[in-house]
Amino acid sequence: MKNRTLLALLALLASPLLLHAAPDYKFGKVSKEELEMSSYEPDPEARAVILNEDTYLWYDISTGIDLIYEYTVRIKVLRPEGTDVADVELDYTSTPSMKESISGLNAAAYNLVDGKVVKTPLKKQYIFDEQVSENHYVVKFSIPEVREGTVIEYRYRLTSDYVTSIPSLVFQHDIPVMHCSAKAAIPEFFRFNRSLKGYLSINISESLSSASIPDTGGMPYTYTIRNIVCTGENLPALRREPYV
Repeated sequence: MKNRTLLALLALLASPLLLHAAPDYKFGKVSKEELEMSSYEPDPEARAVILNEDTYLWYDISTGIDLIYEYTVRIKVLRPEGTDVADVELDYTSTPSMKESISGLNAAAYNLVDGKVVKTPLKKQYIFDEQVSENHYVVKFSIPEVREGTVIEYRYRLTSDYVTSIPSLVFQHDIPVMHCSAKAAIPEFFRFNRSLKGYLSINISESLSSASIPDTGGMPYTYTIRNIVCTGENLPALRREPYV
């Protein structure tokens, strides 16, 4: 009888864990629970909240070396004034000798209509690539059907010849962040110093792995990769303040 009582107690203790499974942030898998969300408890006044943000920085080494920056974000609009998160501008640089390009752009809005999840994808004709100066370009787009309660997500890839200058990974924004993850895979040919600015707690871990490329003689060359993984949870919004 005591064993049965103990098993029953363990089952009761375990059951809440089953009710709080980790969210599935796979691109395109927006849940009904995310669409029904009406506020963000740590910041009830937030106009929007980043549900998940993933950044992956790595090098494509084949006939040459390219720096690849992959970005994916999912945002919940909580107030009418939060619809501005659907207006996006992506900067890149291109010169005759050093080029950057943006590809793989995919975006959509998700709304709850009569209890069903309705997806509205961004059409290609609403993506604009503008030259703003001699070497500076901007890709602009506005995700359609965005209103209070909408969840939007978009992703893209930036390919760059500027292999010795990696972009800073930004974790805090003007709206709060529920979950973020940034990964960098840096081959041994490059040495970068790690520097964290700000007072927020970001979890950082490092590990080593290996990869190989064939040389001209057909024998593979193996090199070491430094893997840096950063994660953050429930990061507050970075508010604009006077004189700052």
